[in-house]
Amino acid sequence: MDRKSIELSFASLTVVLTLITIIVFIIFGGGIIFYLIAIIAIIIAVLNGWILSNVDNKDFEVPFLIKKSIVPKKAHITNTKIKKK
Repeated sequence: MDRKSIELSFASLTVVLTLITIIVFIIFGGGIIFYLIAIIAIIIAVLNGWILSNVDNKDFEVPFLIKKSIVPKKAHITNTKIKKK
């Protein structure tokens, strides 16, 4: 995934989790489910802010856990040149 799609994914996920948190609070009240979803939403929002704050960083890399879970693995291609005789 490129940087723009990761930013959009995290922004969308933050909005969706916030809406789910509000709905869970309305239905179930301030129970453990509400707090778990709220903590996850806050963590995703902080990661989103961190990614967005690294706009000028040319050496930007996706954090390890995110890269491991959402970035597809690419086939390893070596840059070997065929020698002509």
